[in-house]
Amino acid sequence: MQQEDFQLQVKIEGEEIPESIYLLQGNNKFKLDKTDKLNFGYLFENLQKTTSFKLFADGFESKEYELTVVPKPVVLNFDLQLSYPAYLRKQNETLKNTGDIIVPAGTRINWKFTTQNTGEMAIRFTDTTITLNNSENTFAYARTFVRNNNYAVTVANNQLKSNDSMMYAITVTPDAYPSIEASEQKDSLSTQKIYFSGIIKDDYGFSRLSFVYRFINAKETQEKTTAANYDNISINKSQNTNQFFYYWDASALNVLPGDQIEYYFEVWDNDGVSGPKSARSQSQLFKAPTEKELQAQTDKSNDDIKKDLSESLKDVKKLQKKITDEAKKLLEKKNADYDDKKKIEDLIKEQKALEEKIKSVQQQQQQSTAKQNEYNKENELAEKQKQIEELFNKLQNQELKDLMKQLEQMLSQFDKQKTQEMLDKMKLTNKDLEKQLDRTLELFKQLEVEQKLKDAISNLDKLAEEQQKLAEKSEDKKADGEQLQKEQKELGNKFDEIKKDLQELQKKNEQLEFPQELADTKQEEQQVEQEMQNSEQQLGDNKKSKASQSQKNAAQKCSK
Repeated sequence: MQQEDFQLQVKIEGEEIPESIYLLQGNNKFKLDKTDKLNFGYLFENLQKTTSFKLFADGFESKEYELTVVPKPVVLNFDLQLSYPAYLRKQNETLKNTGDIIVPAGTRINWKFTTQNTGEMAIRFTDTTITLNNSENTFAYARTFVRNNNYAVTVANNQLKSNDSMMYAITVTPDAYPSIEASEQKDSLSTQKIYFSGIIKDDYGFSRLSFVYRFINAKETQEKTTAANYDNISINKSQNTNQFFYYWDASALNVLPGDQIEYYFEVWDNDGVSGPKSARSQSQLFKAPTEKELQAQTDKSNDDIKKDLSESLKDVKKLQKKITDEAKKLLEKKNADYDDKKKIEDLIKEQKALEEKIKSVQQQQQQSTAKQNEYNKENELAEKQKQIEELFNKLQNQELKDLMKQLEQMLSQFDKQKTQEMLDKMKLTNKDLEKQLDRTLELFKQLEVEQKLKDAISNLDKLAEEQQKLAEKSEDKKADGEQLQKEQKELGNKFDEIKKDLQELQKKNEQLEFPQELADTKQEEQQVEQEMQNSEQQLGDNKKSKASQSQKNAAQKCSK
């Protein structure tokens, strides 16, 4: 084979054995290597063409021999043209004489081989072998790769097949899954309004980002479906990283007390080979408070507000006394001293602390009202809530704030007469604040009583409907008596709770400064009691009827 070595071996036979043998090649003479007494050898190195030679020893020549050199098929060089999937937005490129490569999934590789003395070429992959067509010692092949593979190239001609081949590796990097992180912040005035922020990442970009939600427990199944709902969010699909923001208002979904909604974010990449892959943020659960939980929250909030208003009323009265005492001391003195200045500074601090406390109570009242109204679409007490809000706004007395500011400025010079005038004004303004606080507290208590009465009447109406439905069920003699008895007991417990609430409501009303004339609920209570008696009577009749039928069946069996 061309470009390879050839080992010539010579053995001598005869009565006379020469000590040396020579190889004659044209005008050149080369001595053979002696292996032993009878054997000699000669190495032809890197043969390029067919050559003739003779052997010579002690005046004797052999016949002429011909060493035929066969042209060797070889690959001189090769190019790899890499065509990347369009969705990657990656510029195609060409590699020269590079066998081992790493490419993204979906890359098409086009080989172009330049050869010499080659009539046939084959590429042997892990999964198949391809024979290539020859075009003037040039061979080409193209294939798209979505997973790892290895290949080797072999060449041949009419006379021989090359044994030289190298194994190359094609490493395919699949399109990775996208990632998503999301955090949420709930509105302080609403349980149904949530603000989200998050980050999505992918190696090559995105096709879609959605906010997904579905009801998993809803009272009105006709209007609400458990199927997933998708709200698409605008993103820059070509960027590998996106920060997103989203605002969700669940009130648009007609959420009722006790409803539960599962929600999460889902992002899809732009994989153009295997199809878009998705990733989800951690699933969260929105739980609308039940009617009982809402009532408990409202009661606690109302108790806290009443307590803070009562304490603020006490604080303003104490502050009034301190202002009066300090004004009196100043009046009795000829000149004010450092202690007087310090006491007035303390009065200003107390006044500011009182303002902050009242402001905090107002915020608490706003939050409580907002959360109550979320699940109360028909608010009959909105006007009274508005009055309380206006009273709270008046408690934030701008005149008193300006007065405090002036008093602080005067402390630098501390003029006794002017300070006394400011204290008198402060006393009068705080007197108005005291009246407004008292009025606000009383109005708030009235609103609480009215709200509880409204809820009690509503609960009685609902209980009457539930009792009527149970009575209809009890007329069915095939119905499960034990289950009906259990439901009847539950309704009885609810009725006892409502009556207890009405009794407590009466006490709260009597404790008001101006007790209100409460609506009479006797008719509703009597209606519920009558429905309960009818249902219990029917359940008893059914029980007797079933017992009688059971006895008849037993008698019939005995007679048989």
